[in-house]
Amino acid sequence: MMTLKTSKRGPHHLPEIALYRGPVAVGVVGDGSYADLFGYQWALAWDAGRGLVLLKNESGVWVE
Repeated sequence: MMTLKTSKRGPHHLPEIALYRGPVAVGVVGDGSYADLFGYQWALAWDAGRGLVLLKNESGVWVE
């Protein structure tokens, strides 16, 4: 299980995570269409024990 690093922003503690849209896999662009380039959900998270972790959303489940 990941333990995300949090930062205090105002009265809240927010996780160090960046969400973005991207291709089906790193370096795979398909036919260059918008769906192939930006059709999948990705995240880059800062794990307290391991550092940066790249995650992909596959059918509602985030996997490394």
